[in-house]
Amino acid sequence: MIISGFLASCGFVGGKCDLNVAGCKNYYQNRIVKILIPTWIFISLAWLIDGTYTFKPIEIVQLLTSTYNGSGIGIPGVGATWYIFIVMWLYILTPLGLKLFNWLEGKYKGKEARMYIILIAVLFVYGIVYRCGCEALHLSKYNWRYANILACGDCFFIGVAAFRLQKFIDYSRIKGRKVLELAWAALLTVVLMCTLKNYSIVLKAFHALISPSLYVVICAAIILLSKNNQGGGKIWNTLAPYTFAFYLWHSLVMIRICRCLTLDSSFGSYSLVTCLGLVITCYLSYLTTNMNNAIIGKLLKKK
Repeated sequence: MIISGFLASCGFVGGKCDLNVAGCKNYYQNRIVKILIPTWIFISLAWLIDGTYTFKPIEIVQLLTSTYNGSGIGIPGVGATWYIFIVMWLYILTPLGLKLFNWLEGKYKGKEARMYIILIAVLFVYGIVYRCGCEALHLSKYNWRYANILACGDCFFIGVAAFRLQKFIDYSRIKGRKVLELAWAALLTVVLMCTLKNYSIVLKAFHALISPSLYVVICAAIILLSKNNQGGGKIWNTLAPYTFAFYLWHSLVMIRICRCLTLDSSFGSYSLVTCLGLVITCYLSYLTTNMNNAIIGKLLKKK
């Protein structure tokens, strides 16, 4: 989610799309071609492979309108696509967020770095308070704690703020390598604590209420310290579509095929099919991403 926010800001601030009606239209069109349409296609493939599930009309409407929240559809892997549909709605709010950030930069001119750090801290606290509130009110996991804009907005806009913050940081005053190592160590600690959540009530509460916001802030620090954005977010922009295509192929298609092929097989056969599946998935992800990029290029040329 934070990478989505980072790249959303990069798309506008990096000069690819202007922050006006025409620019927003181009941006949303690109997002639909690169993200939404492939998601629909892969959900359809997963449905064909499953062969037993019948979609309800309301579920089809939810998928087409990006309002699916991860519950209800009984096809393995499809439930996890809820975050894709939430991101599509957050993209709509991105221009409003950037307009607000432009106004704040003008209001706090000369203090932009401090302003963005405070903003990230506020979003961090908001995320924890929101999840604690959902827990206290016993609100449903998918409808309130994860799969809606209020639950994911903090993660997304921390990514947007991180991209904006980078140009106001004086990197010469930061011991980048040492701090970056500490950030990675902190991230691994959070991951380890979440992995052990079933062994302690405290760790379980940490995983559900605090770790999402902490994870996002640490990732924002890693993004800033790695300074990948100096190339216009080049590394993130290059990797993101390939990893997204890999996720779709792996989670919705290849994993189902591998399970069917290794249902009654030995461990050796299972390992071989799994490894071949990963290699094939990487290659298919490469082809899918390049095809999408070619389509986007043709659409832009027509204009």
